[in-house]
Amino acid sequence: MHEAEQTLPANHTPHDVTLMFGPQRVIRSLTLAPTEPLLRLTSIPSAAQQLPPLITRDGFCLPLVAPPRYTGLSPAGGEGCGTSVVVSQMVAEYLVAHPEAAPHVLHIYAPDTGPEGAVRDAKGALLGTTRLIRYK
Repeated sequence: MHEAEQTLPANHTPHDVTLMFGPQRVIRSLTLAPTEPLLRLTSIPSAAQQLPPLITRDGFCLPLVAPPRYTGLSPAGGEGCGTSVVVSQMVAEYLVAHPEAAPHVLHIYAPDTGPEGAVRDAKGALLGTTRLIRYK
């Protein structure tokens, strides 16, 4: 079944989202440029969750922190964004779990950067995606 929505969702990530179509994933592409406001998650500062460092065999001392605890959306309420948005998968998952964070957002999409959706160059850098994940 095809989506009835005809308008492309606005990209509220900080980078271009390139959609690639066709059997070889390069016949046609469409790039969604970032749109203000950029939707980000707010969290408790990592410095407050510092862990003992990881010391490597080579003597490198790598600082470690506990995973962040996300506390909200910035800008608050998703102010300034429309009803159909492209966001990161992390933001999408937060919005689904906390619909009150942006109650006016009706359609939530994220680029599929997994093995079946991602298009990568020979070195593994992400070039685009063949599809969007629909969260809502």
